[in-house]
Amino acid sequence: MPLIHKLIRRAMNPRVQKLLKPLKKKDLVKDWNVFRGDQVCVMKGKDKGKIGTVVEVLRERNIIKVENLNLAKKKVMKTESTPSGYIMKEMPIHVNDVSLLDPSTNLPTKVKVLPYFNDETGKNEKRRYSISTGTFIPRPKPLDPKETSVDGPCDTSAEDVQEVTYKPMKNMAPLPTEILLELYNKNKSII
Repeated sequence: MPLIHKLIRRAMNPRVQKLLKPLKKKDLVKDWNVFRGDQVCVMKGKDKGKIGTVVEVLRERNIIKVENLNLAKKKVMKTESTPSGYIMKEMPIHVNDVSLLDPSTNLPTKVKVLPYFNDETGKNEKRRYSISTGTFIPRPKPLDPKETSVDGPCDTSAEDVQEVTYKPMKNMAPLPTEILLELYNKNKSII
C-alpha cells in the first residue's frame, strides 16, 4: 500500500468537516441592520420576493439564514424520521441580498440608523427607521428560554429547588476531622 502524506489523507477523508475561514476585516459588513427574529424579503436568488423570519445571523461570514427559504436537499442517514435519506435544509443568504420589511406597509425598504435618547433608561440608543416612510422598525425581542421551555419528566420543580433540606448543627465542624487532618501539610498549616 503506498504511503500518503497525512495532510492529503486528511483532505480526502469525508468524515472531517472543512472549517470555513472568517472573512477579512475589509470584507465584513460594518453596520448590521438585520437581527435574528426580523421579517425580511429576499431580493435576489431563487426565492426572490418571498418573505420570511431570520433564524440565524453569522456576522463573521456576512450571511443569514431565513426560515423555510433558500432550501436545499441534503443527504442524511436513513432513519424512521427520514425514510428517503434526504432533508430540506435552509442555506445561508448574503445579508445584502435581503431587505427589511417596513412595519407600516409590509413592503421591503432600505433602513437608516439614527441616534435616539430613551427617556425611560436615560441612555442614547441607535434606532432603525424606514427610508421610504420614516417609521421606526423595532428590534425583535430575544427569546426568553423560560417562556419557551417545557418541564420534562427528569426536571426538578422550582418548589423542590427552593426547599431547604440541610440544617447544620451549631457545634459541628464544617468538615469531618479526618478530612481536616488530611488537609494539613507537614508544617501544620492548612493548604
